[in-house]
Order: sequence, then structure tokens, then C-alpha cells
Amino acid sequence: MESPTPDLTPDLTPDLGPDSPFTGVVLAGGASRRMGRDKATLGSPQGTWLERSVARLASAGASPIWVAGGDPSWVPKGARHVPDGRPGQGPLAGIESAMQRSRAQGAARGAAWCLVLACDLPRLEGESLSRLLRARSAEASAVVALGPSGLEPLVAIYQDALLEALEAFLESGQRSARGFLETLGPALIQVELPPSVLLNANTPEDLQGL
Repeated sequence: MESPTPDLTPDLTPDLGPDSPFTGVVLAGGASRRMGRDKATLGSPQGTWLERSVARLASAGASPIWVAGGDPSWVPKGARHVPDGRPGQGPLAGIESAMQRSRAQGAARGAAWCLVLACDLPRLEGESLSRLLRARSAEASAVVALGPSGLEPLVAIYQDALLEALEAFLESGQRSARGFLETLGPALIQVELPPSVLLNANTPEDLQGL
């Protein structure tokens, strides 16, 4: 009797724990109307806000890193650009576009999570990202920062398996990133972060003291 042929198919079940691989996304597609110029290009001689956001994700271990929306010429070395698939539909559409591109290029097989950052968080630091990453678990669909004004969906980690639900949410005409997170119920993990690191700049006055 012949011996059964061993199954050499690799196990592609994603690791959803706190040490599992993840992709990074910086959202740079906002209109910046109140600021009067593109916020992604603000910064100092040490780097634009977009460059600093990409560097934070790289230091945290994200690979690959996507810049969703904005001008492709802004994208720094170490990141890739993905255009908004639904222009003018808000940041949730930018998250969708980046997750779709990541999945299409096969990253979903190895990276079960997507760490998302807005580009206008100049005080966000690495320890806050580490706290979010450590909170991941197989029971969570997303891990989101919690600040004084509530959930911060643009400082959050989304499981790749949420992509279909996110697409359906947008197809239904809904655009609220907080609204999408609220559909997750107990599968949403909230991590309270200091208000100072969640400060985002929307007007020229907000730049004072940064």
C-alpha cells in the first residue's frame, strides 16, 4: 500500500496576534481648505508631515507603506502611492483604496492588519503606535485610538478581512469612518491615548506651538 502523499500546501492562515505583520497607510487626500495649502507638505527642514508619518510607520515595522491620495510627487522614498478610488468621498474611501491595493498585490497573505494614520498628526509618536499594535488579537476586527472627542478612526488598525464590509458600507452611500467602526460592536478594541498626541492641525492658527 502506497504511503499517502504529504500535504505541502503552505498554511496561509493569518496570524492575528500582536506580533503579526502589517501594512501601513498614510491618508494624504484631504482638501485642506481651512489650512489653505496641502497639509501633507507642511513641516520643517527635517521633513514634511507626510515624510514623518511614513517614517513613523517604517519604524513601527509596517511593510509595505501606502500613501493614499494626494500628489504622487509628494510620496517619500520607502512608500508607494495609491490614488483614491472614490475621489471626494472622504478618508474611509482612502482606506478602502489602500486595502484593495494591498490585497491585490498579495500582501493580505502575510499582513493581516493595516495601520492607518492621517498625515496631519504632528505630535503622534512611536509609543502610541506600539500601544495600538500590542492590542491586536484574533478576537478584534479593528483597534482604534480613543481621544477626548471619541473614536479616532484615522489612528487605527484594521483587519484585512474587513475589506468586504468596508466596501459594502461605502457602496450603501455611507461615508463616516466613525460610523463604520461603530458597526463592529465588541470586535472593536479601543485604546485611550493622551490628547496631546492626537492633536491634528486644520488651520494656520493650529500650527502655533507645534
